[in-house]
Amino acid sequence: MAATLNNNADRSSFATLLQAGANPSLRYHDDELLYAYLAGRLKQSIATLPYPEQVTRVVQSLIADIDYRFAAEYLHAMHTGDAQVSEAFERLVSNCSVRERNLLLYDIARVRFSQTSTLDRAGPVLFVEHLEEVFSRSESGLIVYLSEEKFKPVLRTLLDDVGTAVGSFIEQQHDLPSRLALVRSGIVKKWGLPNGKTIVSKRENPHKPGRFRNEQFIYETLRWLQVPLLLGRTATGGGVWLKLSPPFAIIRDEIAGHYYALSPWTDGIMLEELLIHEDDPAKRRDYLTHYRWLFDALCDRGVQWGDMSPRNILVEQTGEEIVYNIFDFEKSQVLAGSASTADRIVQCRGQICVEELGIICTPQEVEECFEGYFEPKAWELESDAVLPFAQRPEVASVLVGRGVSEPPLGLYNRTDLEIRSVRRPDVDPLTDRDRFPGQLNFKIEHYLSCGNYDDAGDYDRKTTEVLIAAKRHGCFDAVVDVLTRLTNWVEGAFVQAEFESLIKAGRVSLVIPSEEAIGSLVRTIDTLYESRESPDDFLTSCDLLSLAGSQTD
Repeated sequence: MAATLNNNADRSSFATLLQAGANPSLRYHDDELLYAYLAGRLKQSIATLPYPEQVTRVVQSLIADIDYRFAAEYLHAMHTGDAQVSEAFERLVSNCSVRERNLLLYDIARVRFSQTSTLDRAGPVLFVEHLEEVFSRSESGLIVYLSEEKFKPVLRTLLDDVGTAVGSFIEQQHDLPSRLALVRSGIVKKWGLPNGKTIVSKRENPHKPGRFRNEQFIYETLRWLQVPLLLGRTATGGGVWLKLSPPFAIIRDEIAGHYYALSPWTDGIMLEELLIHEDDPAKRRDYLTHYRWLFDALCDRGVQWGDMSPRNILVEQTGEEIVYNIFDFEKSQVLAGSASTADRIVQCRGQICVEELGIICTPQEVEECFEGYFEPKAWELESDAVLPFAQRPEVASVLVGRGVSEPPLGLYNRTDLEIRSVRRPDVDPLTDRDRFPGQLNFKIEHYLSCGNYDDAGDYDRKTTEVLIAAKRHGCFDAVVDVLTRLTNWVEGAFVQAEFESLIKAGRVSLVIPSEEAIGSLVRTIDTLYESRESPDDFLTSCDLLSLAGSQTD
């Protein structure tokens, strides 16, 4: 074998592979500088290894067909002489079945865990019959609730392999690749069981107390939806079905200090992705019609799905049949009977129509989808009446920041319309590509949370006020561009830090955010926020920040 890299291993080739590779999270960043950085690190790591051509082929296959993060793990194994892991990766990229691939990935994870974990894994394990016991039993060790006994053998095998330190094993798995994977850092992971079955694990979020427990009991109540529910028929006669994707195991791990829910992996495409990328008006109407069917079907059965976001719906289509698999019920409740029209209107005034569907669909699409429930043109804008529903947190935060804690209906409606005007999707005038400003708030709050900013939530409010001021002062495009550049910088810094950790340590570890990137984002928001009331000061700040941003590209 040649001792030097072949042409396929140059930086631009690796960058192209990364850009089009199997991990969608990386594709969503759409950052050529990030691709170039990762490609350079791969090239640098391969250059010092024997048989670089062979190593390069394995790395290329891992990036293109599985996940670029495993390429980093493979290179670490090669550099440390870990033949058991490196040879498993090499078998992984050979012509093996999906099940064989998953079994190899599990073996790699198991070996890595045994090499790095120093925890006592011999604690007691208690399988309980009722979900409530997971949260109420006081025994030490691992407590497991199974929805069906058929899952016990594979969990027993997992426990034989990793002991009672299941939570620590889960924390070493990779985050589920998705558009907002970094935002959900460490909470949702995709990995494999000893039998080759792929699953998704969800960890309780300590910043949202009570929601994990509520979600599990909602799942228990809705288990009848494991059998698909027919919502209606397509124009060609195909069935449109609704199906629940509940967890099969709930685990309390005393060692890790967390609760986990394990669910079977469901193949499909997120409805969010379909709506973001689909340009055909007829297909978009079909998806949104089905979305409305889904909403009404749940409401008819007393289910108020508080997390009804397109990203919480996986779409499976086989021939003429289409199945909408739903998950994430942290903020949901089940009523004693069917939800009234008033209940449905209130639910639409919550997260759905502005913060969820409203940030990826046009206002016209949203209003047509929820006709009768969400009609902003009919909102009273001058009414002094007491608000007849609970305030949406995003609106309440803006109003409190303006010194209003109990707004009358008219003021609340005007404020809601202001927020809607800056969170709806539009078209970037420079690139002529679709743009989604509403995702900025979501990312900024979570990235600052990862950076241990105690007031991260307040930066969601500040960002909203900055965007509203930008719209008012006629420089909305410039402000969106600056904030997008800075959030991309933070995202890229996260990805780089994670990749460096994988190459150096060969496993997932806590990623420390870039203080420089996050600090720049915070300072920019503060500068624009403080000058928002003065058109001249705001425009001057915007011009200076835009210039600084262009110079750092």
